[in-house]
Amino acid sequence: MADRRFPDVIILFFLSGAVNSKAVTQNGILNGSFTLDPGITGIPTYILWKHGSDKAVEWDTKSDFKHREFREFKDKSSLNNITGELTVRGLTKALSGRYNAEFIIQGKLVKFTQEVEVHDPVPQPVVSCVKTSSTTTLHCSAKGHPLQYHWSGPGLEGATWSPMYNVTVITTAEPGNYRCEVKNAVSEKRQDFNTKDCGSAGIVLGVLVCILIAATLLYCFMKRVKHTRQGQRRPSTYHPFISY
Repeated sequence: MADRRFPDVIILFFLSGAVNSKAVTQNGILNGSFTLDPGITGIPTYILWKHGSDKAVEWDTKSDFKHREFREFKDKSSLNNITGELTVRGLTKALSGRYNAEFIIQGKLVKFTQEVEVHDPVPQPVVSCVKTSSTTTLHCSAKGHPLQYHWSGPGLEGATWSPMYNVTVITTAEPGNYRCEVKNAVSEKRQDFNTKDCGSAGIVLGVLVCILIAATLLYCFMKRVKHTRQGQRRPSTYHPFISY
């Protein structure tokens, strides 16, 4: 009986190939798109892209179906069967994660891996302020994570980006226009603010107290009116044994 182990070893060696990966994460924006470029050399005869351990897109020149898309990648992906590039559209957070690809090129197996992270777009930042007799405090905030903040304006030359909520204190000798910029890996927004639009803390507090008092008085008045109207509509009680 012939020994078949030697040809098997030859086939396994023949199919072995390089494993490529990109250390930098590919970022995408919600509802946007991304393209993964494996950077392969040569024309593949078989391509398989996986999202985690699940098939995403498969292409095989020796199969009847040739090109297949799976699950959420149906009608949302495009495959370049020459370069092996995969483009995915209509991104959701669920499409974040690791993508693995396998290519057969001239009989050799070539692998590729790439991390992808889908982010929300940066919302419009909000600038609030408190003014005292000597300083104006500006506070810029926006929802989301991770975000970086940057202030620009009088006296803030050379300010750097910071991964936190920025609070900038300026003196009344430096009034003017200030700008808060917020960014993440895929988008950026900004908000301008002029210190002349910032009222004093005492005035703001006084206005809030007046509004609260007015609202309370209005509530009590409306409640009294409602009670009075209900009393007027109430029918009188008739006692048949009492002479009127």
